[in-house]
Amino acid sequence: YKDIVETANTKQRARDIYDIYTVYNSAKLNLEEGLLREIFKAKQVPLSFINNLENLREHNRDNWTSVIQTVSSDEELKEYDYYFDKVLEIVKPFTDLSE
Repeated sequence: YKDIVETANTKQRARDIYDIYTVYNSAKLNLEEGLLREIFKAKQVPLSFINNLENLREHNRDNWTSVIQTVSSDEELKEYDYYFDKVLEIVKPFTDLSE
């Protein structure tokens, strides 16, 4: 990804995992190929990135503490792996997409 977007860095993105899960589930989002392509295009992320998500699991794990600190105490927060696994399920239908 950094080869494509020069300003990209390797910061941890546990909050993104949580936010994707939350938006997808709270809005009952019907994620279809066209919408996903537009999201990735707007974020300047190659579609092939979907196939590398599992490689980011451990990279983002340490950052989960910051998510715990920012989520309302009223919300029953699950473990990091729960949200990561759910995001993998969300994108699974799109793993065969090409640019």
